[in-house]
Amino acid sequence: MWGILSGLWWLAQTVWVLVVKAFLILIEWADERWYDLQIADSPFLRALVAGVVGFAIALAVLWFGAIFVGHTGLSCAFVLIILSTLFVGFMADPDKAWAIPPFPWGKGEGPKIPLNL
Repeated sequence: MWGILSGLWWLAQTVWVLVVKAFLILIEWADERWYDLQIADSPFLRALVAGVVGFAIALAVLWFGAIFVGHTGLSCAFVLIILSTLFVGFMADPDKAWAIPPFPWGKGEGPKIPLNL
């Protein structure tokens, strides 16, 4: 059980780092494009850039979801996507080292799960 939880935690950390790295690419592009604003140095401007991207993603999800499903809960998904991308933009500090964490079991040993499970 501990091995499965460790693997899931590693997966969650890796996904988080990859999402932050993707948003850092967008933030650095916006910072180069509008250099005078110094977007990368301001957490609120980073959040604004990420929120704009989140808005575009949320519109796409809402539009495709409305076409295929017609579900009323899509407006909640719309708001959650925008809020989560605002959070990522706020946290994506380019001065931090965003490295993928080492795999929890290290050295390719694999989890110590008894064979009778």
